Amino acid sequence: MRRLQQFGQQGDVDPPTAIGIFRLNADAWVRGFLAIAVLYLVTSAFTLAKVIRDRQEAGQIVSRVDQARMEKLLAEHDPFERL
Repeated sequence: MRRLQQFGQQGDVDPPTAIGIFRLNADAWVRGFLAIAVLYLVTSAFTLAKVIRDRQEAGQIVSRVDQARMEKLLAEHDPFERL
């Protein structure tokens, strides 16, 4: 059981899911297929979360660059300078 707890803590598969697949009354290839499907599902979820996070961070970087440009323009602007 300790090994299953360590396996679940890594974020790969929930231990009850692994136990349920292991104890399922089905052929070995069916259990193997379900195990691979669960791993694929978890991997896809992590990949999607990382892509969303990266896109959000990229948007923040562009926003910071635009903000820095605006601050530079405002710092250089002298309202009392004659045109």
